[in-house]
Amino acid sequence: MVICNVYFDLTRESIGIPVVRVLMTSPVQTLASPLTVVSQRTISFQNTMGYSEQKVEYEDLYMGIYPH
Repeated sequence: MVICNVYFDLTRESIGIPVVRVLMTSPVQTLASPLTVVSQRTISFQNTMGYSEQKVEYEDLYMGIYPH
């Protein structure tokens, strides 16, 4: 599986505020809860980034209804 994220640097030097647009080609969660679209990248993120060596299950990602 190829995951392709494309970044566009939209920074204007005259303003000096960094601006970036990111296009994500894999599934993106659009609803508040529960997770309806879970890509393999979501499951493997903490292992890939070295935060943990534990295997993440779908149930571990559900954090309840957002407070807002």
